[in-house]
Amino acid sequence: MSQSLAPADEAGVASAIAAAAAAGEPLAIEGRGTKRALLRPVQAARTLSLRNLSGITLYRPQELI
Repeated sequence: MSQSLAPADEAGVASAIAAAAAAGEPLAIEGRGTKRALLRPVQAARTLSLRNLSGITLYRPQELI
């Protein structure tokens, strides 16, 4: 079973991704994991769970065009 990381903010997510990239390790990213059974298995040493994050932190409507 892979180690699960669940950062509480955007900085924690960025740090986890940077650490995995620096180590050359694959990282599985999931929201709340409700659809995990529908997907193909991912071979990763760590799972980055985004379950502690919610809401919009940056909104730039001009980029939506």
